[in-house]
Amino acid sequence: MSELNLSDANLYYEVHEATRPSNNPPLLLVAGLASDSQSWQPALHALTQDRRIILLDNRGSGRTRAPNEITLTQMAQDCLALCDHLKIDQIDLLGHSMGGCVSLNVARMAPERIRKLIICNSTSRTGARNDMMFTDWADALDEAGATARWYRTFFYWIFTREFFNNEQALQQLVNLVMNYEYGPNAVTYRSQVNALKGFDATAWLSQITTQALVIASSEDLIFPPGDDASGLAALPNAQVDVIPGLAHSLPLEAPRVFGERVLGFLNR
Repeated sequence: MSELNLSDANLYYEVHEATRPSNNPPLLLVAGLASDSQSWQPALHALTQDRRIILLDNRGSGRTRAPNEITLTQMAQDCLALCDHLKIDQIDLLGHSMGGCVSLNVARMAPERIRKLIICNSTSRTGARNDMMFTDWADALDEAGATARWYRTFFYWIFTREFFNNEQALQQLVNLVMNYEYGPNAVTYRSQVNALKGFDATAWLSQITTQALVIASSEDLIFPPGDDASGLAALPNAQVDVIPGLAHSLPLEAPRVFGERVLGFLNR
């Protein structure tokens, strides 16, 4: 648990060593909208079996302190600055949801630094519906704060229907996020929404020639595979893996399946 002091931000990050000796490059995980380094906790056990894992809190989330006006480009630059700070020349890079948009920017800016790229439950363009929906979530957070109702409304979009059949698990998750000291606030959440709004990589996606895996979930309501995974398939060296029966929050709801897909690709 450390902090990298940049000229305009204090970047919180964590390094989790592999549980057994490994010569594999480190894997940097970039979280999605309103999420931070702690959102990867369920998947860490699987991923650290033979990987050094690097986590960070994006600008506008968790313990990273930065100006309220932020961009995806700045978040991508933060990833590269962290690699420089840790003296890592080349990484494997995985971005989930908004983190996938950040990771595409990293791969575009510094392709020589990325050995393999994984884009999970993400998109090549956000589209008008999602831009409006994310803004509505920001407005609701402005009006009432991070209430249990606000979180549940968010959860309806990111988990499977089956998840809600377990009321105890749902309530435990609501309690967990409600009591999390570094949860989203209205100002920083909106700054991430504004950074993501209008994202469109379709004009430059073909420039990213890094070997890539696009992971999608068949029940993803935010970035449905038929629209968004197929758009990311325009990456020249990408394969697409659509996982049946799962939704947007794949690393949290199905960490074992997520870990198997990630390590299977990285270790090939």
